[in-house]
This record gives sequence, structure tokens and C-alpha cells, in this order.
Amino acid sequence: MIFDDKKSRAPYSPKAMIVPSDYRAWLKSIFDQRARENPRYSLRAFARDAGITPSRLSQILRGRQGLSPAKADVIAKGLGLGKAETEHFRLLVTAKDSRSRLARRRAEEALANAGSPPDSFTTLKDEQFQLIADWHHLAILEVLTLASPPGDTAGIARKLGLDEARTQEALDRLSRLGFVKLKSGRWVAVPARLRTPSNTPSEAIRRFHGQILDKAKAAIEGQSLEEREFSTLIFRVDSRQMETLKSELGALRRRFRDEAIASSANAKHRPDQVYAFSFQLFRLSAKGNPL
Repeated sequence: MIFDDKKSRAPYSPKAMIVPSDYRAWLKSIFDQRARENPRYSLRAFARDAGITPSRLSQILRGRQGLSPAKADVIAKGLGLGKAETEHFRLLVTAKDSRSRLARRRAEEALANAGSPPDSFTTLKDEQFQLIADWHHLAILEVLTLASPPGDTAGIARKLGLDEARTQEALDRLSRLGFVKLKSGRWVAVPARLRTPSNTPSEAIRRFHGQILDKAKAAIEGQSLEEREFSTLIFRVDSRQMETLKSELGALRRRFRDEAIASSANAKHRPDQVYAFSFQLFRLSAKGNPL
């Protein structure tokens, strides 16, 4: 589940956000997403992250210049794409720009056989998210994807430390929204990769993050060092660099997500717990005062 704490005016699309089949359109979609996350994010900043000049980026997006697979790897690394996304991007570039007809055909076949491209999401409607903004709804969806998931309400409640009545209410909401269903008397998650709407009202955003912070505070006292990891870095910063810092945090989040997904999909691993990954970046000093 991807939770975006943003308030862009981008229109809601009820369909899954599928990665475009043209690499130029994909680059544009990545830029658009980052611009929604940070309205000050510019094409110049995107070119910097991608490791190419703004003029070269402009020529590429306009179709006046192509890319080699090697350059595609450089751009993918600069943008912080995961392994699956990088491979997909390289195939898109090869299928479009390779000088070898055979290489283009093989790349096209690989793309056709790959199924759904990486990083495809279903965006929640505002009213949907408001119904399930309390933290335990999303946690229930993750519990149902564990290697040995509890299928009954009581088992799910025990796994998350909830009472059965609250768990049943959450399951009923998730069922009405089509995110879970009963199968042979057991609750199962309906496969989907969900993203919060970019124009989610701030009240729901604040409630969710407040609950996660409360859970983090409880974990400091209630969990052993082996079970948790907390660290804080306090540093001085030029406020004009916030755009760059946010961009780097976004790339870190995407890499961490991809590694976590890849690890849980490894046949040698059996996910047995649900974790929350959260980081905070905020000003400690009084606004306008020198440090």
C-alpha cells in the first residue's frame, strides 16, 4: 500500500494507473507523479536526478533523440527505480530505439509476456479512503497476504491486537469496497496495489499519520531492539534545498518499497509479520530565526 501525503489537483482516475508502453510516456508519468508530490519539482530537477542535461531531456521527451540500453540504466539508477522497473524501462527503450531488428523484436516479446508492468496501482476514491483511513484497515490487508494468514476474524484481531468487533467492522467496510472477500469461509485479500488519492482531504491524512505516530511511540516502550529500529538525525539545512531533500527521500522510499516487495516474493522467505516504514523530515527551529 502506497500512502501519499499530498494534495495535488490531479484528476482521479478509477482505473489502475498502468505504466505506459512507450518509454517517453513513462518518463513523463514519473515526472508528473513527482510534480504532484512536490509542486516545486521542475523538469530541470528531473533532469538532474536522471543524470542528463535539461536540453537532452527535452530532446528525448520530444522524440528528437533516442536512448541506448546503457543510458537507460544510468537514468533508471539516477531516478531510483527498482530492479523490476529498471528492467521494464530498458526493454521499452530497446523495443523503441535499438538499431537491431532482432533486439527490438525480442524486447517486444519480453514486454508482451511480462504481464502487468511494475508499479501499477489502483487509486482510491476520496470517499473510499475516508472510510478506511484508520490504520488497521490497511494493516488487515497486509495480514491477509502473510505466508500463513489467519482467515477468521478472531485470528486477524489477535494478529493486530484489536478487538473482534472493531476487526469485523473493518472487514465489512473492506468487503463493501471490494478489497477483501470470503472464500470457503475464510477472509482473503483481493489482489491490488492501492494508492491514496492525491487530493485526499487533509483531515484523513492527519488522522492516519497521527495514529501511525502513536503506534511508533508505543513501540519504543513495548518492543525490543531486535524488533524495531529508531534513529534520528538533527542537522542544519538551507531551506532552499528542501526540494532536493524531498526528491531524495522519494527515491529512497521507492527503492525500499521495491526491495521489500522483492524480498517477500522470494520463495525462501515466508512473511509472518506486518511492519510500518515511516520517516519524518520537519523543521525544529523557529521560523525565520537563525539556528
